[in-house]
Amino acid sequence: MTIIGTGLLGFFTMQRFDHFIEGGGMLLSMSISSRNGADIPLLNALFTSASATCVLALSCTTQFSCFGQGVILLLIQIGGLGLRTAFQFYLYRTALFVFRIQH
Repeated sequence: MTIIGTGLLGFFTMQRFDHFIEGGGMLLSMSISSRNGADIPLLNALFTSASATCVLALSCTTQFSCFGQGVILLLIQIGGLGLRTAFQFYLYRTALFVFRIQH
């Protein structure tokens, strides 16, 4: 039994994305991430973190300092890497399916 056949790979990938979103939300809610030094509400920080990890970055306004913008940039890069990995996995599975039919 392989990990790919059981669907555990997708579960672990989603679990890692959750950890990145939560970690990014915690970093963005700290006062060092804010431009004016005030704490950002945790719900707003989690929303920003989730949108950055999903490569949308909807609320990247001027409220974040250089540290906060760096965290957002890192989350965008992690999200893009996750999308690319998922697409390559899909292409790999499709190629295996096509070659099994032909042979």
